[in-house]
Amino acid sequence: MGAIDVKKIVVGGSICVIAIMLAGFFLHLLSPVGRESGERQISFEVKPGDGYKDIISNLGSKGLIRSRSAFTLLSLVTGSAMNLKPGLYSLKSGMTSGEILSKLVSGSRTEISVTVVEGYSVYDIDRLLSSLGVLKAGELVEANKKNFFEGRLFPDTYRFFKDSDVDQVVGKFLDTFASKTDQIFAGNDINSTSSPSGLNPRAVQGTSAPSFSEELLNSPQARRDERLILASLIEKEIPDFEDRKIVAGILLKRVKAGIPIQVDATICYVKEVAIYPRDASCYPLSALDFKIESPYNTYLHAGFPPTPIGNPGISALVAAIHPKSSPYWYYLSDPVTHKTIFSRDLEEQEGNRVKYLGNKKR
Repeated sequence: MGAIDVKKIVVGGSICVIAIMLAGFFLHLLSPVGRESGERQISFEVKPGDGYKDIISNLGSKGLIRSRSAFTLLSLVTGSAMNLKPGLYSLKSGMTSGEILSKLVSGSRTEISVTVVEGYSVYDIDRLLSSLGVLKAGELVEANKKNFFEGRLFPDTYRFFKDSDVDQVVGKFLDTFASKTDQIFAGNDINSTSSPSGLNPRAVQGTSAPSFSEELLNSPQARRDERLILASLIEKEIPDFEDRKIVAGILLKRVKAGIPIQVDATICYVKEVAIYPRDASCYPLSALDFKIESPYNTYLHAGFPPTPIGNPGISALVAAIHPKSSPYWYYLSDPVTHKTIFSRDLEEQEGNRVKYLGNKKR
């Protein structure tokens, strides 16, 4: 064997070794991410109009693939790049890039469109999701007891899988809340008017409130929680945006003065919690309803309720963050026109109560 033949063998062998190494590295880049980080189930959405580059970029951002470049090459070589279908997918970090690509080409399983209305409570949303087959009855309520999120299930239209995982559903709500409200809260110097009880999720279960340091009670998060509670109240009570700002000012003023805010919607929340999973109209409220002992009874207890009583939309949140000063201390709603009627003092309020509600006292 001549020197030239030996050289060819060495070069050829080197090329083979390099090719094997590159192939091994490429396969590594296509291997599951979950091997190191532990397998996670991740909701992934491909929106209509998304190009394959956008989809692959989002897969990388979600931590579902090791290499965007390797996934791009795989999708182009297999001819799959132009066949990725829009939809909502339940993917796992333990899937290989090939498995993920195959799923995106095959299409997602059945999606359900769900519209959550402004002011819905976690109990309303639980009934809605269970009626549509997204979750089992009671799953959302039980999750709320463990990790309180009433007030942060942002009202919007969502797409969920049938028989979804409750943590994924809650995660989607909370992600939407953050994306929709971060700019609303950012840059607003919200002054606290009372000890914000939004830090006390256990109160809804009837247990005693935990004690907090003064520093915690006056923290930016505590002030933000307080305004979220306020927004949930005016979402339930006041339809008009300008009126909402006035009522926000009235309620903050009453809390600061130590006067019970007397919001009927809080009584409805007490009743809703008590009768769940049954659903029934709150109104008309009876005299006995106003005597129910609960930290949410704002006729018996001064200050805001311990937590939000529902999930407010943008309008209510903006009004709560930007309250309007006024000479008014009281208000009621005309049951015919739903217009908010304001009063400067108790005497004027009682006159309006007779005029619009037909009774002088509760």
